Amino acid sequence: MLDSKDKVKQPQEARRNLKLKYFFITILTCLILLVIIGLMIFFLIKNNIITINLNNFIQTNSIINDSDIQTIEQYQFLSKFGSVGTGNGQFKFEVKYVAGGIGVDSKGFVYVADWGNHRVQKFDANGAFIKKWGIAGIGKGEFSWPLRIAIDQSDNIYVVESANNRVQKFDSEGRFLFSIGSFGISQGQFTTPNGVTVDKEGFIYVADTYNNRIQKFDSQGNFITMWGQSGNQKGEFNKVYAVTTDSDGNVYTCDNGNNRIQIFNSDGEFITKWINDTSRKIRFNSPIDIAIDSQGYIYVVNLGSSNILKLDQNGSEVAVIGKFGDGSGELDQPYSVAIDSNNRVYVVDTNHNQIQVFEKVR
Repeated sequence: MLDSKDKVKQPQEARRNLKLKYFFITILTCLILLVIIGLMIFFLIKNNIITINLNNFIQTNSIINDSDIQTIEQYQFLSKFGSVGTGNGQFKFEVKYVAGGIGVDSKGFVYVADWGNHRVQKFDANGAFIKKWGIAGIGKGEFSWPLRIAIDQSDNIYVVESANNRVQKFDSEGRFLFSIGSFGISQGQFTTPNGVTVDKEGFIYVADTYNNRIQKFDSQGNFITMWGQSGNQKGEFNKVYAVTTDSDGNVYTCDNGNNRIQIFNSDGEFITKWINDTSRKIRFNSPIDIAIDSQGYIYVVNLGSSNILKLDQNGSEVAVIGKFGDGSGELDQPYSVAIDSNNRVYVVDTNHNQIQVFEKVR
């Protein structure tokens, strides 16, 4: 038989064991929840459903030390236009997905892919509204999330649509000419394309983003070739978001998920890649768009750092344009860049729903 002390000791031990059991169950539950949350955040970032702005942690500055002051170019804010809304001269760039494209033609007219309003707007060089075209839809001249704009040497306008999985071509007055593409994985088909460009010979290149490839077409929209697949080796992509060409016909791509620029010849043969390199002051942070000016300088939009990198033809940093913030000359997740004949830099400032313009001061 148990004495009175043993009778008291037994329920005390049982209660203590029960408490320990609940404690370990609580710890295990918290660990499981942390793992689930971590996996969810990784999925959202990997699929670009959310982006992380690192400006609170990394300061981007074109001047690193006194010796750089003599060699690095400086840019200043010139002007801005636009606001959030649906009226003429207003934009609806989507904050969640970060979208909106821009191009400048040979006469200095500025064209903006107004993503959320499903239209293209045309402005003069000073940002004065001229005209618009397009409504939401799937027909000719209609748009479903227009993302980027390219302009050929005849000032025709090419608009890539992510949801309609196509590129539409218009003249400078907005008259429909033809379209390329449909949804799919076969040649000439796209899956959420994000970028388009036209070289000096009239060849059309499309960044077929979620098929992780570049497709090339002739000036009439006939398929020629394609290259790329998912991966991180040379010639492979992890969501190719933008494409442009230089005067020699070489093709520059924003390999966003791999945080690098890849360069190919016009047939898709790999030439080189540019990655983060502190010795050359290259600092990519989610490169989302790319453009080349008349002198051959390359401009890369850093979505994560809210700035534009200007690089020379060797990939070395020449200048940093803009920084994170809410003032004039400050950007919040820029998405697209274009350079006019005077080398003024036009930037789609997504979260401010405006276009900001910069010019070189030295």
